[in-house]
Amino acid sequence: MLFRSSKQVLATIDYIKSNSTVEPIIILMGDHGPGTFVYQIDVEHSNHYERMHILNAFYLPGVNPRKIPVDITPVNTFRFIFNEYFDANLPLLENRSFASSYITPYKFIDVTEASEISNTP
Repeated sequence: MLFRSSKQVLATIDYIKSNSTVEPIIILMGDHGPGTFVYQIDVEHSNHYERMHILNAFYLPGVNPRKIPVDITPVNTFRFIFNEYFDANLPLLENRSFASSYITPYKFIDVTEASEISNTP
């Protein structure tokens, strides 16, 4: 059973697709994953895999789904789309993840390795 908000999202997508004069590009993207195991004071001991993995879904008419990198991250989502539809020729950036605590919000630490599945608690 889908939650009410999920049904609303699907209905909105159906509406957009059926009322567009050209096939739309649709992007559904979250800003972060759940925060069940985020320690706001001691960010280094947070579950970065949980926090960094987001909903990143696309409807890209005319693009072969196999062409979308399986490890695409938000930093490359629009670069990929601009390259595919507008011949932008933007290089894809390295997939890196950074986190900070609420106490020092501008002091970022690289959590790329900690956000990989092999490093989850």
